[in-house]
Amino acid sequence: MNPIEASLLVAVLVLPFYFLANWYFARLTDPRYLREQGVVIRREEVLESRHGVIGTFKGREIYAEVTFMGMRYRFDRVVAPSYRSEVGRRELFLEPGLVYLTD
Repeated sequence: MNPIEASLLVAVLVLPFYFLANWYFARLTDPRYLREQGVVIRREEVLESRHGVIGTFKGREIYAEVTFMGMRYRFDRVVAPSYRSEVGRRELFLEPGLVYLTD
């Protein structure tokens, strides 16, 4: 096998994974995709804005509204931390167990 054939073989084997990874990561930056899948936020710093403190839960402030990737979420309820693996569409889970909803 000459070097050109070896290069083509590597390209044929690697390029599908490269394009698949690019497609997957592009979806993670699409707010419409995130709205359909739900979002889990572990660090409050990634939120774009927070408005109106309405209480506290386990040492964290509960905000009336938060903004993430241009989408506004309003506070809905407090849940157990294990709920983060069950987050539904239009939901944003913020540690330690705050659930927000978007339209």
